[in-house]
Amino acid sequence: MSSRTLDGMVCGFPCFGSMSLGVADAITRHGGRAVTTVQGRSSTTRKRAEASGVAIVDSLEHVFAESDLVLSICVPDVAREILDRFEAWGRATTNRPTFVEANGMHPDPLVKHLDSLTSLGFRVVDAGLVGLPPHDDRRPTLLVSGADTSMVDPLHGIAFEVLHVGDVFGRASILKMLHALFSKGLNANLLHLMLIAEDLAVREDLMALLDSARPDLTERIRRTIPWIPADHERFRIELDETGAWLESLGWSPGLSHAGREALAAIACSDLATETREHRDEDRSAADTVRIVAGGVRSADDTDAGFILTHMTDDPEEIALASAAGVDRIGPDLETWMKEDRQGGMGHRISSHDPESIARVVRDAGDAIPFCRVDPIHDGSAAQIEEVIRLGVRQVMLPMFRTVEEARTFVELVAGRAHPVLLVETVAATVRLPQILQVEGVSGIHIGLNDLRIDSRLGDLVELLISPWLETICRTVRRSGLPLHIGGVASVADESLPIPPEPVIARLLELGASGSLVTRVLAKRCRDLAGWKREIDLLRDTVRRLRHDPQQCRRQSMRLRNIRNVDLRRGPDSD
Repeated sequence: MSSRTLDGMVCGFPCFGSMSLGVADAITRHGGRAVTTVQGRSSTTRKRAEASGVAIVDSLEHVFAESDLVLSICVPDVAREILDRFEAWGRATTNRPTFVEANGMHPDPLVKHLDSLTSLGFRVVDAGLVGLPPHDDRRPTLLVSGADTSMVDPLHGIAFEVLHVGDVFGRASILKMLHALFSKGLNANLLHLMLIAEDLAVREDLMALLDSARPDLTERIRRTIPWIPADHERFRIELDETGAWLESLGWSPGLSHAGREALAAIACSDLATETREHRDEDRSAADTVRIVAGGVRSADDTDAGFILTHMTDDPEEIALASAAGVDRIGPDLETWMKEDRQGGMGHRISSHDPESIARVVRDAGDAIPFCRVDPIHDGSAAQIEEVIRLGVRQVMLPMFRTVEEARTFVELVAGRAHPVLLVETVAATVRLPQILQVEGVSGIHIGLNDLRIDSRLGDLVELLISPWLETICRTVRRSGLPLHIGGVASVADESLPIPPEPVIARLLELGASGSLVTRVLAKRCRDLAGWKREIDLLRDTVRRLRHDPQQCRRQSMRLRNIRNVDLRRGPDSD
């Protein structure tokens, strides 16, 4: 361990993940001081910072103001927010701490940010971190480039092994991105190949072949694959960034995309919630592959369940729908600004009683207590506290537009229920890649009515068959999160302007694993026999279409032939 001291150097951490924790600990043990903020961050980050003993201040701007050296270590979307906030702060103050941008981001736009900071008089370092957090005598490598990188030299041998790689911005970031493909990309691709071998029932034979021909690969497989689930979300974010960078350069993103597919498979498996702090250290690579492959088979299973959610506060409907096999039941509490959006259109605008959640808890058997709350507003904290107190286990946020609203929602739920995001604004679809990175989101539901209204498309069929919706759904599916879409009407109802079976086929084609039970369907169910008849027919239709892909495609194609019908009212989709 180095005997040098940092003589009170103050290092600011705008984010405080596991790497920042290790770096901050090394700095404070050598006479420096660390400062961070937990404003707008997850409960996990909050607990990590509070337990570490670092100084916690009110905001990012306070971190900047108190620091000699700002170390930005976080995921790309947050890193971009920090760069914007730092530049805005810098224009309003004469304080000039050194800024070290240590994240794996697309080099070209990053260089423009760093040049802008330099023009404001800041000392700026383009950097990239390689390796695990500092621990005992282990230190990660900090790649640095720029005209003057000497300000990070005091941390050499203490928090990092500092490696100077050039005097122009971008070189460190390029090397960091390429290294991510060599390390995380190759490891994820090894998992991808092992999943294929498991699916083809030749995994053991492949390992025997590699033991003979490439023992270096089998050693890497056995050593790294058991650890990948604990880091799969961070790996996915980095591979997304490197893939986009490669495409912008005209190179194939194949290495990134194949690894991304394996990481998405982890997100669908029983290992999805594993962390570095909570993992099975005795689990072998073979067991890891079997568990992840089992999740893939379950997700692709033509007999897998199709989750049905019904929004009601009627006591009789709660009992009957549950007995008929509806999976999630509860009230629709969304009223805030909904009349302005949907008034006069014939869509559902409820005035449900939140106390019905307690009835679901008491009377609905195996059905999960559910509710849709209002969009984020001044009363959100109180509303979410109330529904959780009443026993809701699945809570849905409608009409959000920003990453910050999604993150606020997840933090208000605070792990006490499963937070589902209802994507029904154009702004949310544009920001979807960043929204899907919000820690703690348990599922995505695409609301067709409001998304159609917000996009100003002519009707629901135009939205359903659009390449735009296909792109949205593909993005969600790549994240590994469950995808539900719109609502389904009675398969037996021949009076509807849009036949239900083609809609169901299209939802399955888009990758939906669930939907809402519409008001149109519920009105046909007057007793338990009626509910069972409708739900059984719906599930039989889903099962039949899944088992017959050609029929599913034919039914989906029917939607493209319905455009001459007046569809302005459409099915009750959300």
